[in-house]
Amino acid sequence: MSAQRLWWSFGVAALGLSIPAAVLVGQILPLGYDFRAYWLAADHLVSGAPIYPELGAPLGQPDEFHYLPQMAIPFIVFLPLGIDVAARVWLVMEVALALVVGLWLIRPLPGAARPWAAAAYVGFLPLVLEVVLGNIDLVSLALALLAWRWRHRGLAPVVPYAVAVGVKFLPVVLLPFYLAAGYGRIVLRAFAFGSAVLLVTLPFVWRSELFALIPRFLDTTWVRLHSQREDPAWLANIIWSDAFPLVLATGTIALAALFGWNARRDRARETEWHHLALALSPYLVPFGFIWTTFLI
Repeated sequence: MSAQRLWWSFGVAALGLSIPAAVLVGQILPLGYDFRAYWLAADHLVSGAPIYPELGAPLGQPDEFHYLPQMAIPFIVFLPLGIDVAARVWLVMEVALALVVGLWLIRPLPGAARPWAAAAYVGFLPLVLEVVLGNIDLVSLALALLAWRWRHRGLAPVVPYAVAVGVKFLPVVLLPFYLAAGYGRIVLRAFAFGSAVLLVTLPFVWRSELFALIPRFLDTTWVRLHSQREDPAWLANIIWSDAFPLVLATGTIALAALFGWNARRDRARETEWHHLALALSPYLVPFGFIWTTFLI
């Protein structure tokens, strides 16, 4: 057996171990914990009840909705199922989407590396959390990848990129990338489309309390209380400082622009540069970088 074949075999074994490990971890987690917030927001949107926490309420509580009110609209279709059944349906959809995204990202890799990449993908804790808790990061990621795949098809990438940013603000990190890489028209058209959708739907879903809550969402204080992590003290003092998230976000935007510039000069590898820029997205906001690097 060749060394490459042996390496591939070990990778298949690692994948075989990562699948039950991911299932075991998933069984410990509360199914649909994040999905409940979307379902309840849709329910409150239909009934006219408040969909956001009260201004003085502590943030980071269960069933808390942090998105534009328009994001609750797609979840209205799940209301007739009831929240428990809907959470299981969403789980099946998330697993299917995770499989599609995984195949999309892994197929271009060399054959010997694919099982290792698949093992790392399946066993990646944030992915397990995403699928079991029922978040919408995968939806945003898939749309961002689709927009990039269609980048040469005229207006085709506009809607998926606009929706990707609307679903989760994090793919906005691709804005400096697209501009530096020479795809500025996609950004401008997506911004125009997204703005038009917001204006058309705003009269039906307007919630003024969201704008009052935005400064609190951007403050790291509530994340600090939520995480309850103070050790090691030297790291906590850096992480929870007012300057750190600003420095990190600025660095993230600068790196995304640099990757875009590299993609412009190296068209043969521009997809790799795009994926690197997209991987920076959690570092744009305080809760994103703390959840992915400090809590875990």
